[in-house]
Amino acid sequence: MEPIYGPVFTIYPSFNHDFTVDLRGTIRYATYLIEAGARWLYLMPYNGRYNQLSDSEIESLGGALIRLIGPLHATNIIVAVPINYSTQATYALMNRWSELGEFCVSSLVGERLYSSQQLVDHYSYLNEFGMPIVAHEMPMIAGISGELVSWPSECLIEISELPNIVGIKEDSKSVQYATDILDRKPGAPLIFAGRKSFFGELVTAGLNCYLNGISMVEPRLAFKFFHLIENYDNEGCRTEMQRFIREVDDPFWDDLVTSFGWHRVNRASLFYFNLLDKTERSPMPQLTAKEYQHLSNFWDRHKEVINGWI
Repeated sequence: MEPIYGPVFTIYPSFNHDFTVDLRGTIRYATYLIEAGARWLYLMPYNGRYNQLSDSEIESLGGALIRLIGPLHATNIIVAVPINYSTQATYALMNRWSELGEFCVSSLVGERLYSSQQLVDHYSYLNEFGMPIVAHEMPMIAGISGELVSWPSECLIEISELPNIVGIKEDSKSVQYATDILDRKPGAPLIFAGRKSFFGELVTAGLNCYLNGISMVEPRLAFKFFHLIENYDNEGCRTEMQRFIREVDDPFWDDLVTSFGWHRVNRASLFYFNLLDKTERSPMPQLTAKEYQHLSNFWDRHKEVINGWI
């Protein structure tokens, strides 16, 4: 399996109007990404609507994607286990999925954080399976104080050096935290999440992998932006990157995401571009008719900007 590098594309599950999982719609969107050139796809907990899926649905959906993508040449799939799974239940699901094809498993620890050793023990146990693993790092609730805290940096570095850890999903959204980790040369690539202006601040620190955002509706945007990252030493590319952020990405975040929140925007935007159904499962709310009109008006204008960049 090739190293994780460049843009990583999120897969979103589709729902039928009766709120059942629309497996065909989900596969259709994954196929759209693959045909556009995506090399890494990621079914992850929050974009993947795991809070609205049962454990059996997650297992079936993940299994279907492994069977679809696992055998493909130069295309790789990362599939997350349920957030609420124990270490042992995660290991058991890895075993069942491993019979279906080649993939990376992603694990986000849903328990409260009591110690660094707790996290090291979890990923060390999974490491023994011998399968490629993406550790999902994000702020956790401290088990004693109840505060929201980041992973201790020493803990992240230790986990990154486990033999079968092939990536860290970095979800702190903190430039300082991310820069400190990159400066320490982790043993696995970091898959950053956030807006492009955040990524732009990390390029000189060594960012070379990130989760797609606005390019969910047009994958060529991701490849364009990553080309600018790879050629950042060129002054013209640095200038062009800033213009890309200002013209393409900032309006998307400053208008839509700020108004309605990332998760509601991604579903409605995919529906606008006829890539996914608009149905959400409660308690995730859909945009109201008025909100969707606002979103449609934005895309009516902004798709012309996108077209100028691809």
